[in-house]
Amino acid sequence: MNHNSYNDYNAYREYGERMGTTISIKESTRDLLRFYGFHGESYDDIIQRLLQEVYPPEFIRELERRYREEERISIKDVRARLEPK
Repeated sequence: MNHNSYNDYNAYREYGERMGTTISIKESTRDLLRFYGFHGESYDDIIQRLLQEVYPPEFIRELERRYREEERISIKDVRARLEPK
């Protein structure tokens, strides 16, 4: 049998996507996942959804930088800038 490492890798990756993997978590974490899940959602579905709802650390750092370094203006000034002239 002739093996092509690229094809072997793709077959392995596709198998892993179908079969998943096992991670060790505390029972309390599992119970929280159940609490956050909707009927019929797998743990993977719950984790994926939760991760999509969280801002990446780089985004948070950029917000913090802007808060420290950039000028702030009042809501009154914002409204004035937005009014048609």
